[in-house]
Amino acid sequence: LALSNKWLAGMPPPAAPTESKLTAGLLYDINTHYPNRNWFGLKDCAARVLTSVGLYYYCLATRPLSTTRYVYAWNKAWFGTKYGLLSAAMAVCYPGLVGFWALWKRLKPYLVRQKADWMMAGPGR
Repeated sequence: LALSNKWLAGMPPPAAPTESKLTAGLLYDINTHYPNRNWFGLKDCAARVLTSVGLYYYCLATRPLSTTRYVYAWNKAWFGTKYGLLSAAMAVCYPGLVGFWALWKRLKPYLVRQKADWMMAGPGR
């Protein structure tokens, strides 16, 4: 609790849960109120990305076989065996692959001429 009080310095204590407001109180406040950081601002997004990438490399360093097997199984389930094998083989640079793929999805409509999508061409679109 001493760490929590230090973390929440200057914030009012959380209200006790009631029937109309069932929250986890202090745990909710610790995980949602960051000093000097707006939600989804540049600092917040950078902290989220760096935390995810840092923990990924921590898992890869401490449990390399389990992490590589998890990367393979997850990508095999969602994208197929070929992509699962490719991502497992490149587990060291996997966060970069994911970042590149997300960037490509955003930029592809501007860089590659697309045919008319029949699902988006109907009325009401």
